[in-house]
Amino acid sequence: IPINSAMTIKAIAVKAGITDSAVMSESYTIMPQVEKPTANPTSGAVAAGTTVALSTNTAGATIHYTTDGNAPTGSSPVYSTPIPINSAMTIKAIAVKAGMTDSLVMSESYTIMLQAEQPTANPTGGAVAAGTTVALSTNTAGATIHYTTDGNAPTGSSPVYSTPIPVNSAMTIKAIAVKAGMTDSTVMSESYTIMPQAEQPTANPTGGAVAAGTTVALSTNTAGATIHYTTDGNAPTGSSPVYSTPIPVNSAMTIKAIAVLAGMTDSTVMSESYTILPLPQVATPTATPSSGAVLAGTPVTLQTTTPGATIYYTTDGNTPTTSSNVYSTPIPIN
Repeated sequence: IPINSAMTIKAIAVKAGITDSAVMSESYTIMPQVEKPTANPTSGAVAAGTTVALSTNTAGATIHYTTDGNAPTGSSPVYSTPIPINSAMTIKAIAVKAGMTDSLVMSESYTIMLQAEQPTANPTGGAVAAGTTVALSTNTAGATIHYTTDGNAPTGSSPVYSTPIPVNSAMTIKAIAVKAGMTDSTVMSESYTIMPQAEQPTANPTGGAVAAGTTVALSTNTAGATIHYTTDGNAPTGSSPVYSTPIPVNSAMTIKAIAVLAGMTDSTVMSESYTILPLPQVATPTATPSSGAVLAGTPVTLQTTTPGATIYYTTDGNTPTTSSNVYSTPIPIN
């Protein structure tokens, strides 16, 4: 006789030729049932490492659980601390209390959500030139990258990465990749410092008008730095000619130069422009007396105000050259 509610069973035994038995009377009540446990979080896809807390509203009840798919009994492990989920798992549990029937079986199934791939930075952390830009990316298609530069851990509320991040001072960039239906990536952290900059070269003499053949010496105050230069107007690079000896200036020219040293950013570009000074001209000779009618035999004296100059002359109407007569004494007019 199933007992599904409060009940009294009465019975007699009867046999022919025997008087009926006395009446048996047994009364039954239904034991209360412990309330079924609940799980937080409930079934579904969760991040690896998520912990599941079990509870029951029946005060004083003990929860027994399994994770191997078998039905739990009063001999199953006793729940005491949240259960970590690191792989697909079904947690089954009952609540047990003396004087009460065991609860119904709770069953919650979990799968592990895929995790977005951690972002990467290009360039990676280290000493960089001021103004270097850092590009962030992740191999998880469709993921959004959130980042911080203040040292705090990024969250889904942190700024969204869209364009490379300039580094102008010491900085730590932290970033995560986030995508719906996936757990957030682990945190990327890259720290940057600013490389010192080589000092800009200087030229001696500086730009301006110079005599043809003037040589320009280049130097920098950064010990050990190599100077690279150009004379064709193009910006110098580490592949440009290396300065070793002063540069002759024989025509209009712009010298550009940078100082380069391993472990430092290249210097700013020095630019000095030169023009050629015209050669000084010997003063035109003068004659005493000057042209005109003179007495026969009058001597004509030639002179120039340019010290050390040699005077060449002709008397036949031709233009004098350095092959003409050298003036030394006054020339008589006859």
